[in-house]
Amino acid sequence: MTREGTTMDKAAIGVKFMDYACMAVGRPYIWGGNGDLVWVSPERGLQPISAELGPNEQFDPPRYPLGFDCVGLVKWALKMAGGPDLRATHNAQTIFSQTGTPTGDERPWDWWLAFYGKDRENITHIAVVLNLLMVLEAAGGGSTTKTWEEARRINAKVRVGRGLRNDRVGERRLSQLMDLK
Repeated sequence: MTREGTTMDKAAIGVKFMDYACMAVGRPYIWGGNGDLVWVSPERGLQPISAELGPNEQFDPPRYPLGFDCVGLVKWALKMAGGPDLRATHNAQTIFSQTGTPTGDERPWDWWLAFYGKDRENITHIAVVLNLLMVLEAAGGGSTTKTWEEARRINAKVRVGRGLRNDRVGERRLSQLMDLK
């Protein structure tokens, strides 16, 4: 039997986190995107999941994650895996600032997160480190990438990219995020 917050619970969340993060590969990069569900109306385009069907929309519309930015991907995968919902309260800078330098034993499920920016007070990107040669990240867009069409045009999406960049300013472990509120 496990209790909330135990290593066994964190291990299960860590494994599920990677499952969800990998499921997002190919989804568009959308600035501010954190996995909110939307559906596509033939008459009105993208609609929030709470939108009512119009008079000519007599079907159960498929629902899709709108898209992700880099920190939105991490927070969404963590929430979907059973971890805390940090989507409304944390950005990459607050996650980095509110978690200390990682210590202790490494565990296979405890994924490393790489933080990038000008310096430790100006975090601009976060990625899940798969190994020294590969990261999983929502990338290729920026603050003007707010539609699927724009993301597609510039090939901005969740993807496996090449390894650690030169502007890396620090790292944290996934388990450290599980203790944030």
